[in-house]
Amino acid sequence: MFCVIKNPKNGEYIIRSDNNIFEGRQAYGRPKKVVDRKPKKPEIVFSSSPMLAGNYKDTKGVPKINPVGWYMSEKFDGYRAIWNGRSFKSRNNNHFSVPRWFREFLPNGIALDGELWLGRENFESCGLFRKKMPKKKAQRELWEKAWLESGVIYKVYDLPNSDLPFEQRMTKLKNIIYKQLFSKVNLDLFNGGNIKKYPIQFTEQILIDSAQQLENKFLDIVGNGGEGLILREPGNYYENKRSESMLKYKLQADMECKIIGYRKSSVNNIMLGAFRCQLLDNKLVEFTVGGLNSDVKKTYTKTHKIGSIITVQHNGFTKTGKPRHVRYLRKRVIF
Repeated sequence: MFCVIKNPKNGEYIIRSDNNIFEGRQAYGRPKKVVDRKPKKPEIVFSSSPMLAGNYKDTKGVPKINPVGWYMSEKFDGYRAIWNGRSFKSRNNNHFSVPRWFREFLPNGIALDGELWLGRENFESCGLFRKKMPKKKAQRELWEKAWLESGVIYKVYDLPNSDLPFEQRMTKLKNIIYKQLFSKVNLDLFNGGNIKKYPIQFTEQILIDSAQQLENKFLDIVGNGGEGLILREPGNYYENKRSESMLKYKLQADMECKIIGYRKSSVNNIMLGAFRCQLLDNKLVEFTVGGLNSDVKKTYTKTHKIGSIITVQHNGFTKTGKPRHVRYLRKRVIF
């Protein structure tokens, strides 16, 4: 059964039936089916730079601050990832492709700061996060399966577009994460799939009551394969830059440098012995970087060309400004 209704605003006629709605300027001819509009995409609520950590100790290994009264949490050795309310961005504002099922666990229109993490001592496997979503169905299914089987967790530790002081931000952030955790949609998604762990986790902050407590916690984490700690000043506000209100405490200091040449092994003239490098902020300071694994030594001409930027670990600096006991850590990933 059909009926004809005139729209008083534009004079157009709408033909109604039990199953369909058609509209046109007249009640005859070729009616046009009304198509529901697609839901709007979630709003992007953060597009600035993330807050970066300074170092807890200076180049001589002396703490810069009295940590009592500060907060500490584990420093996760993964990929820094900002959820901007719609998608994931790296610290350099590049896009992370994530499966749809993973993205559905995140709150729409709320910015989060955290780390895509695969667990301690698994940084080398984090290359998964740089892979783009394949267009072909078969490859895309393998990519999604790799994400599912990896057990990736988004460790959330801040609200980047909040103007609240630290303690209030953490209370608000915890409420957001737990609201997501117990939402019916996410519980159904988690229980109905093959997800190993709930993929979004709030990072607990521990109040430091003594320097010894800090050292005990640090030794416990690094002794079990962790990277170190992040210290947060009480009452701090989120800053879109490197901040002395957020400090990293790691077993060794690290920095980036540029490869300017190669030094052959003293045992095997074919194999690489060390990289010749220079500081990024002082080209006059040159030094060698050892501690290279066998894969790097064999493929360095392709994977570590002259001009490449690498991250190294060191034990402070000499009086002339050269880093001491420099060890290769990884090639910098620009993402």
